[in-house]
Amino acid sequence: MPFFPEPLTGLQKASIKEISVTLHADTICLWLNFFCLSSGPIKIQYQQEESNTTIMCKRNNFQAFMEDTDFVTVLREDLTIILEENEPELQELHIGFQEPEEHIDRVFASVKNVLKTRKDKLKVKNIRLEIDKSVQLTSVLPYLDSETLKAVDLSLKGIVDLRNVLELDAWKEKNGLEMNVALDTFSVKDLEALKEILIQQPTFDTVTIYYDHLQQDALESLHHQPLGVSHYTNSHKISFSRVHLISPQNVVPQMPSTSDSVSGVCGNYVIMRNILKYVGGVDIQSLRKVSRTIRNRVDFIRENPGIQKINISLKEQGKIMVAYDDSQQIIYEKYGFGCSIGQQYIPQDYRSVFLNDFEIMLRNQQDVIKTARVNFSKDPSFMEMFKDHLKSRNQLLKVEVLELEISSQYEVVSILQVINPPTLKTLSLQASGNYPLPIGIDEVMKLEQWNYLETFIISSLIISTPIQEISFGNLVNVEILVECISMDDLFYLKEVEHKTGL
Repeated sequence: MPFFPEPLTGLQKASIKEISVTLHADTICLWLNFFCLSSGPIKIQYQQEESNTTIMCKRNNFQAFMEDTDFVTVLREDLTIILEENEPELQELHIGFQEPEEHIDRVFASVKNVLKTRKDKLKVKNIRLEIDKSVQLTSVLPYLDSETLKAVDLSLKGIVDLRNVLELDAWKEKNGLEMNVALDTFSVKDLEALKEILIQQPTFDTVTIYYDHLQQDALESLHHQPLGVSHYTNSHKISFSRVHLISPQNVVPQMPSTSDSVSGVCGNYVIMRNILKYVGGVDIQSLRKVSRTIRNRVDFIRENPGIQKINISLKEQGKIMVAYDDSQQIIYEKYGFGCSIGQQYIPQDYRSVFLNDFEIMLRNQQDVIKTARVNFSKDPSFMEMFKDHLKSRNQLLKVEVLELEISSQYEVVSILQVINPPTLKTLSLQASGNYPLPIGIDEVMKLEQWNYLETFIISSLIISTPIQEISFGNLVNVEILVECISMDDLFYLKEVEHKTGL
């Protein structure tokens, strides 16, 4: 190891009690504590200076200078040697940083690399992590021995959604944990997420929240707290106990019903996982509405709905019609100040209800949607809502064939902006009315999506953009209608055909 003259002995490696990695600016500190009395703690400091790294160990009065070497790389190499070919059972693993640091993701990635290359999962009783992204947890959790891990201490810095932390797949094999979480603001959303996870999953036995600020709605909810939730206002602490939350004392006695039996069976992880493999997106959405138990289980599993076709139509004011694959059409209709869906009434704007359902339907979609048909011609304002909603997602919609009924070029541009460019191969445009409409495509051609198109088809629309200004790019199949065509236009098309094989 480069940081001190003599490597760790076999006894030292086997008796490591604690490993702590902290980052501050351009300096990483590595602390090693041992169970054996003959070995005192060791502190190694890695300091980045431009492209060079200085390593210092005061215990051995050792200092080394490594030219053109990254300090995170040196840390990774040292951790690999410390943890190789031995099975220490650590009391604690700690990774932290002082302020939001640019290198912290690289530090977590290095730790992940070290743990991932080990033959066995690392045995550690307690982990203490400071994170500013929930994904940083996945650099550590999957590589820890589930039977050994007993406690998790998290410090959530910046904007980290507690529900995202609790619903990480990395928790799946872990059971009966004690978790402490320090965060800036605790909200009613966090409160509900915690109660749901504790009731539905055996991952945590107890969770204690330490907060700096408490939102008013969360405070009001805590005033009506059930058994299993304790609020200590003086110390800004809230404790959750799973054993009390699921206690029979907190369940209102009632006669068994068929829905209860269904919820109980479908709440089983293995059963629900198998069910979701054989149902489509609409059926998954229907299952979510049976009960909270089933909804939580479905959301936890995150099954890919595998939707291949979508048809969204707003051909008349106040009514959105949507069909997924070959399922029956769902109608969201304005009813008073709310929304009617079949026999169900929801006291919300019908457009917001549709957008919420649409987001949930596609949340776990991994496949490219083969065909999407869209018509918002009767309500341009909803098209804006739809566009803004899709833009707020963390990824663009993956569609292979896009069919639009439109009345202007603006509608085409608006919808194309939320489509993933590389997946789009065919664009088909049709007039929303019963008569030909003139339409330009100059703005459409400026979009990145145009460069990936292979097929461009227009029906009942007349292209107003001059033929010689049309960029045919990667197009191999084009069907368009123009009002008139000159000999120069024909020569231009002949030249395009010769160059592109169109």
